[in-house]
Amino acid sequence: MQDELFEWKQSWKKEQSEAKESMHTDWSKQATAKRNASLVSQYATIVILSCTVLFIYLFLVRWYPYSTVAGKTGVGLMIGTLLFRILIEGFSIQKARSIKTWLSAEAYTKATIRYRSFRKFVHGPVTISIVVIYLVGFYLLMPEFSRHAPLWLTVLCCASVPPGAFIMIQQIRKGIKKEMAILQDWIKLNSMLDS
Repeated sequence: MQDELFEWKQSWKKEQSEAKESMHTDWSKQATAKRNASLVSQYATIVILSCTVLFIYLFLVRWYPYSTVAGKTGVGLMIGTLLFRILIEGFSIQKARSIKTWLSAEAYTKATIRYRSFRKFVHGPVTISIVVIYLVGFYLLMPEFSRHAPLWLTVLCCASVPPGAFIMIQQIRKGIKKEMAILQDWIKLNSMLDS
């Protein structure tokens, strides 16, 4: 009877250990999936920004180059801010990939929290600054643009920027909220692994 009880306890402990290990593996896979989802959105941002830089370069530098200092400065600010954001996204990807899964669960969770704070900073003051500088660059194009385009088109371009910027900011905010939710889920899953 004593042996049966001992065997039953050992069997029960083994089953509990296997269940916990299985749950740990599942959470680990989910955490990795969350990190990968965040990385995919960052790669998508790089592709979109790169296409925008290429379009601006081809259109405003090669096909219809601006000759005034204001126009060249505007084009430079527009392209420069987009390239800066591409660099930030590349750095963010590198930073996310540098969080090693073999760290202890506590260290992994802390690294994930630091990464989320970094991304929050990028999406806050950095993104706002980039958008403002980009818009300044766009408006610097308008004096030279108005010399080659009818007045109605210049007014239309200038007037369409605020609503366009509002729509763009709303889309950016949706993407930011989605990424922050993914990163928060990643942190929760990491803290579950910690327990």
